[in-house]
Amino acid sequence: MDDGGFIGKRRLTLEFKPRILQPIILQLFLIISLIGISYFAESLFIMIPFAFFIHICSGILFTSFFTTSMLYFPKNAGTAGGLMGGLVYVITSITSFIISVSGTVTEQKGLSWRYLIIACLLLGIILIMNQAVKKKSRELISAFLMLSILFQSYILIE
Repeated sequence: MDDGGFIGKRRLTLEFKPRILQPIILQLFLIISLIGISYFAESLFIMIPFAFFIHICSGILFTSFFTTSMLYFPKNAGTAGGLMGGLVYVITSITSFIISVSGTVTEQKGLSWRYLIIACLLLGIILIMNQAVKKKSRELISAFLMLSILFQSYILIE
């Protein structure tokens, strides 16, 4: 398990909104900072620390989403975990293929912009999911959990 998973486990006692919004906002800040720095300097020594912390945020979010999916279905937690794990594998394979077909990443800026697009889509899903959590709609929550795990798993693998 990565460091984001350990941090995510400690954050499980928080309410849904602060547990999810803080890491995604930090992740967006890091990505935007990396894009800004990319216009002045590009180096592996610059990109690695940013990518490391972006992936830590992804690990925190992934752990939170995965655990939340099992908590909403406590009698079927094993089945929910298995389905989510299998679904993550399939969806990650499909999205990785789509993104790799869209072009190669040859510079730091290219990777940063892809991170930003995925993180913004994830933020939108999280905001909609927050409304579903308020309404306690299990069907909506499970659908948005799957979508959010999709985007987080792509960032973790990228």
